[in-house]
Amino acid sequence: MLYQNIFPIQGPLRETLFILEWLVVFFALQWAVLFLIRIKTQKGSLKSLQEKAYIWLFLGYSLMWVFIIIADYNIVDPELRVYVLNIGFIIQVISVCIFVIIMERYKTFIRKSLFSVIFLSIAVLYFLVLLFFIDFGAIMSSFFWPIFFFFFILYLKELVDNSYIKRDVDNFKELFLRFFTGILFVGIGYQFTTRIIIATFGLEFRLIGDLLQILGLGFLSLFFFYIPSFSEYDWQQKIESLYVLHSSGSFMYKKQFQKEGSKLDDNLVTGILTGISMLIQNVSKERGTLILEKEGKTLIIYPGEFITGIIISELKLESLEILLGNFIQKLEISLYNLLRDWDGDLSLTNVIDQISRQFFT
Repeated sequence: MLYQNIFPIQGPLRETLFILEWLVVFFALQWAVLFLIRIKTQKGSLKSLQEKAYIWLFLGYSLMWVFIIIADYNIVDPELRVYVLNIGFIIQVISVCIFVIIMERYKTFIRKSLFSVIFLSIAVLYFLVLLFFIDFGAIMSSFFWPIFFFFFILYLKELVDNSYIKRDVDNFKELFLRFFTGILFVGIGYQFTTRIIIATFGLEFRLIGDLLQILGLGFLSLFFFYIPSFSEYDWQQKIESLYVLHSSGSFMYKKQFQKEGSKLDDNLVTGILTGISMLIQNVSKERGTLILEKEGKTLIIYPGEFITGIIISELKLESLEILLGNFIQKLEISLYNLLRDWDGDLSLTNVIDQISRQFFT
């Protein structure tokens, strides 16, 4: 058996490593539970695929470390230790595969289901290694990390592309930097705890690896604590229609995002056309977003000086409120004179459409 002279871990670092690694278990399990609670408190269709994916990722990572601790600190028999250790690696491999599969249901990265196929292929190869060369299972499981890190870079790019939905863009970018740093530290820290590194450089590197993982999980906490639910980033799936009305009550622009429900949307808008002018007059003295819920739909209304924006969506999302407000403000700044003196000319439709693409794509 490989590394039989190193384990179970003994010596002056044993107690310190033992405590640090249980902290890794605690922090990872904490986020799995917190994401589960977040999902349980959300309304049915608001539940985010991303949050479900993170439950699997953090739960798998936590359970993997439970089995690593059991194997490396308590089991004397080398053969039994290898079996227990690989139970942990199997759990992590499965949880990573589930994470990637769920994420690719949320978004296509490069090509549809590309990373799902890659990770499942590596998982099959990993299980073959376990069947015939179980001592090399720990080394084989490490092959997931470089590809997983590359996948996360693409995922981060997708999230950063949506950063304009936040009011404070600079702070938002800082939060994503924390997220990237956290993932980097956890990945590097884990590699420092692998058996090949310990055999080469000693348990001191495992200590550094544990500290890096805890620090990385801390950075991830700074990210997850300060961002809204991931469901806010799924607004493209919830928005149905966008309307721009002039203060006279006339339509200026309409954009349909979903073919389903377009008839219902028109009926809803027609039903509120009579009262919309009064509504605008009532709120014109106080700028702000109005939310109306009717017949299972949500109307998000943002009145400007000359125009009012209306979004019809399946659910109330803060991201859509921010997008609509920014969109109307941009229109009134860019087309101030034209909107102030608008006489019903619909030639502005193309200009409004171009500006809408900056926000609703």
